[in-house]
Amino acid sequence: MPQMRARHELIKKLDPAHVSYSVLDQAPQIEEYVGISEALGVDVYPWHGSLSDNLTQSYAAFDFLLTSIKGREDRVGICVPQYFGWQNYDGNPAYTLPPAAAMRAMAFGGIARGCKGLLLYSYYDLFQTTSPEDAPYQNRTRASAEVIAARLLELQLFGREVRALEPILLQDSYNGHLKLGAHAEGVVGGLRCPPPPAAKAVSGAAEEAEEAEQAEAECTLFLVNLTPEPQRAQGRVDLSALTAGRRDGTSFAQFLAPYGVAITGVSLA
Repeated sequence: MPQMRARHELIKKLDPAHVSYSVLDQAPQIEEYVGISEALGVDVYPWHGSLSDNLTQSYAAFDFLLTSIKGREDRVGICVPQYFGWQNYDGNPAYTLPPAAAMRAMAFGGIARGCKGLLLYSYYDLFQTTSPEDAPYQNRTRASAEVIAARLLELQLFGREVRALEPILLQDSYNGHLKLGAHAEGVVGGLRCPPPPAAKAVSGAAEEAEEAEQAEAECTLFLVNLTPEPQRAQGRVDLSALTAGRRDGTSFAQFLAPYGVAITGVSLA
């Protein structure tokens, strides 16, 4: 640990303009490593094709990460969703590349829980496919140009979607104000909101402008189904602390397709 911390300090000394980032694979122990870099990630890759297609393991790991840095303004969580198939590592053809919907669900699951960034891990896997048994280099056969183009297009489309949401994703998480019904198994939720209005005395035109701004303000509710089965998520958002008591809260009910993601606004007016 002292060596890792020393390397972090050296990196910051040589390049203070950029954030240092460390990724670990042991989620329960990540709290011990909070001091080694400004951004932290945990890599958990739950998709094993039809043998394991429930992605809730990633949600638990992301929560370990985000809990470990809670309250630390100098730390940020950058989650590492799985964007590869395990078949490229152990040769089992059942361990396929996750479909686009599952990869998107893993990424938005991290966003919902509070991650401020994503590292979509694939190494060279986007360009590879399962090798035939007589291949000279097992599990490192290059995929066809058509397959590679389709995979890259999926990434580009997802990147554009995330970029469009960037102002929302950089807001603070208020997940403590969100309560999901217990029956929505495998569904994770998250709430991003603008900062609550500061208590200050204003009058006249300034007061009207502030009221107009508050009337347009809204939180963003993320609901993510991490399972291959359709789910119905319902719950409640507590708005009392976020609206200085102007609103108590609002209930919601949302149908989610397998690996479905729902993003909706919640008015603070």
